[in-house]
Amino acid sequence: MGADVGYHRPHRLPAHRYLGVWVFITVCTEGRVHCFGEVCNAQMCFSDAGSIACRAWTWLPGVCPGLELGSWIVMPDHVHALIRVPRDCEFTEQVISRSGLARSPMGEAVRQYKVRVKNLARKCGNPMSWQVGFYDRVIPDGDYDVVERYIMDNPRKWWEKYG
Repeated sequence: MGADVGYHRPHRLPAHRYLGVWVFITVCTEGRVHCFGEVCNAQMCFSDAGSIACRAWTWLPGVCPGLELGSWIVMPDHVHALIRVPRDCEFTEQVISRSGLARSPMGEAVRQYKVRVKNLARKCGNPMSWQVGFYDRVIPDGDYDVVERYIMDNPRKWWEKYG
């Protein structure tokens, strides 16, 4: 058996590289199953799990003090969002002291979100699961508006592609 079998090398930047910058994240349902509703006439029509996913996102700053939420959208099988963890926020201190830098504050926020959505959705009879991990990209200065437009146009583009 080769040394690479079963080994997943993390693609994350060091935790400090995510502090003080906007990060574009995408979290997907396992198997890209449409757990959160459907796109109808270029707008999201949420299922119960989709409504839970929306409420849980707005809940995050209360659990992760200092976390800033930018634009975000819940789609049928994924969530796109812009988040920022300020360099000096209380949440950063908590995660660093508790985990010894084992988990970035951004990663902890995404973990909290995924756990809350999954648990609440399952209580409503939706056995949804998330893909392991999430996608992220640090947004260069000046590109926030471009990414925000991409997020907000997502339902329209989905409708044009899949109807």
